[in-house]
Amino acid sequence: MQGRGKLRKFFIINFSIIVFLCLALFLWFSWLEWNYQILDFIQLKTPFHITSKQVLRQYIRAMDRDDFHTAYNYLSMESRTRHSYEEFADCLKDGHTIFDTRYFWDCGKKDNRLMLGIGLYEDPASWSFELIKEKKWHIVWERGAPFFPYPDNFSCGISK
Repeated sequence: MQGRGKLRKFFIINFSIIVFLCLALFLWFSWLEWNYQILDFIQLKTPFHITSKQVLRQYIRAMDRDDFHTAYNYLSMESRTRHSYEEFADCLKDGHTIFDTRYFWDCGKKDNRLMLGIGLYEDPASWSFELIKEKKWHIVWERGAPFFPYPDNFSCGISK
């Protein structure tokens, strides 16, 4: 009889731990989704700023989720005057490159411009994105594709 009580207590404790871990995982995954939406709200609709790395991560996540309007809003003013939303969406409708958004590194900085490097997901290669600070950080897309933009006047990785 005593062995059954200990066994029952053991199962209750283990079951409680499993339920707690499942709840923690659920909350963590929902936080990731809310984090994406909160950072979009902060960047696009408030005077608060997010970092250049967060901007690039949000831009790539928006393209991953086929949220082209949000991704387009992360482009710089000059990039949006050069390329219409329709052109942007057409470039992305057939898919895009998958980046490893866990790691970024600074490739160079000049005035209000910054190059951030990022690795490709299943490839040892990497790519870099140019960002410009127009009150807030924005992606520069002059030529190429929205997921592989490159500037016209490359000078040490940063356009003039």
